[in-house]
Amino acid sequence: MSFLYSRRNDKDLPTSKVQRINIQAAKKYIAEQQFEKAAACYERAGLAREAIDLLERNGLVNQAAEVLIKMGNYQRAGYLLARNNHFMKACEAFIKAKMLTEAATAAKKALHFDVASQLFLDAKQPLAAAKCFVQTKDFLSAARCFSLSNHLINGGKCYSLFLKHQPNAVQQLNETDHMYIYRCLLQREWSPIIIKGILGTKFFAALTIQLLSTEATKESLLLIKLLLKHAKDDDLNKLISSINYSLPYVKPLASYLALAHQLKFAGIIWERTEDYERAALAFEQAGVYPRALKLYQQLGNFEAIKQIKAKTQPPKALRSNQRIIQSPRSTNPPMAPSKTVQPTPLSPPKTLAQPSPVTIRNCSAIRPPKPYYLAHIFVDLNRNECDLLWEYGILREITANTKLYSPPEPAEFMAIILQGKLQTTLKPFYYHESDCLGELTMLTQTSQIIEAHATTFTQVFCLAHEEFKQFAYDHPTVAYKITAAYLSYLTETHRSILNVA
Repeated sequence: MSFLYSRRNDKDLPTSKVQRINIQAAKKYIAEQQFEKAAACYERAGLAREAIDLLERNGLVNQAAEVLIKMGNYQRAGYLLARNNHFMKACEAFIKAKMLTEAATAAKKALHFDVASQLFLDAKQPLAAAKCFVQTKDFLSAARCFSLSNHLINGGKCYSLFLKHQPNAVQQLNETDHMYIYRCLLQREWSPIIIKGILGTKFFAALTIQLLSTEATKESLLLIKLLLKHAKDDDLNKLISSINYSLPYVKPLASYLALAHQLKFAGIIWERTEDYERAALAFEQAGVYPRALKLYQQLGNFEAIKQIKAKTQPPKALRSNQRIIQSPRSTNPPMAPSKTVQPTPLSPPKTLAQPSPVTIRNCSAIRPPKPYYLAHIFVDLNRNECDLLWEYGILREITANTKLYSPPEPAEFMAIILQGKLQTTLKPFYYHESDCLGELTMLTQTSQIIEAHATTFTQVFCLAHEEFKQFAYDHPTVAYKITAAYLSYLTETHRSILNVA
């Protein structure tokens, strides 16, 4: 053993007269329990180790560490302080000794996770840093460190927690985060929340095609549906442009798009793969009537052409035309409508004679059925956001041949058909499950004239303008999405009226 680092004491070491005097003085101070003075005597005698041991044995840890620091021995000072649970001072000593891992470990034991996480990063130990970031609830930094360490399961969970606690902080994610999220999703470590982190990026199309190209599992199919359901038009346009139509995943992709209610894009794929019937039906259901009409004309489906023209013809123009036709018949008939129109408020006794023609129920005790989520005004909402609106409405259950709206009184609420079928009396047209009526009545104070009656037992979800105003005050972001979805639907279905190019 080297003489410099060997254990020595005053019996083994030849000493000078001055050293002997200091040693004797140290022993005297020890007997009097004046340990700091004794340690100073040992130092003057050149016996630093004995001074350090004496101070540490008697609980004077900081003084012992000071002796080592004066000697420039920061490493041993750090170990001495950590051994005696003086972790933060040990951390400082280790930093001076450039021992970053030991410094980070000491800070972690002192529960200073913010200091420890940065020191672990400086020491190039991202996994240890990630665990400290979790303790400080810095989930974004934790996710990056876990993903960098290839711990993608924990990385995905941390990205989900970050987006859950800060739903509007997607902008904080950079391209490296998008790549990490892409890898997490490929490892099947995902939740509906983490999908937000990849929407609008170049990885969305790559991930979808990669999942479609690999062996299908229950988890991968569910992930594909969630990706397509939450995708925006820009994402799906990029996906469509990335498709190789010679590969077998193309037709399944169209089916998944239809299941995710992205019918316009499903129609594009079916049209390009020459499945014109399914393409036309998809465009019709998506409200893209010009493309549907063109395909039905190619197929020679005149019944479908007639139905589309009936949908796209403005209702107001029909009413005005009927009045023009009726007016010139004679001078007396104009009085006949007034006689027949006036008794209509008195006709309810006939319907009231039927057993419970209209039943109103509270929505709060009932879970929304599937057709509710398929309404076109919810196209940009997730299931939880749809449930928020459900709590503000009521359910109306009406029997066959009972009117939902009764002109000439304007409609007072918007209706979504949950079960059954409605028919307009102005012109034979049927509304089926998940169809909406009276959206303008809900969104604005516009007096919208609608006439519709049930052809069978029908259940509808109803929401008036005042309730929607309260909902918009409580949930402004969701209300904006509903309004934007309806305006988009309106521009697609009534381009001629709105003068949309």
